[in-house]
Amino acid sequence: MNKIVKIAAYVVGGLLATVVVFVLALPLWIGPVVTGVANGVAPKILGTDFKLEKFTLNPYSGKIFIGGRGGTRTGSLMKHDPLYEEPELWILKNVGSFSFEFMGGGKAVVCG
Repeated sequence: MNKIVKIAAYVVGGLLATVVVFVLALPLWIGPVVTGVANGVAPKILGTDFKLEKFTLNPYSGKIFIGGRGGTRTGSLMKHDPLYEEPELWILKNVGSFSFEFMGGGKAVVCG
């Protein structure tokens, strides 16, 4: 019985450590995944020459950096919760129509 409890403790500890590493590494791999999916799917659906050059997301700080163009209605549903730091959206190039239309707080910087 003691051996089974020890094995179960090792299994649960290993699973918990794996989940912690996965959650902490999430910002490192989500950018390339989003960029690949957006560049593969968006041009077919929208019928445009959409190209997302670089996407960086840090969910721990509330900041999003896009190294290309933002599409239509970019940032339109951004909100600021007073309990947390205000969100930021930085876009290197330009944005489409109706961007930041219903924005409820935060910072939006469009450089192009």
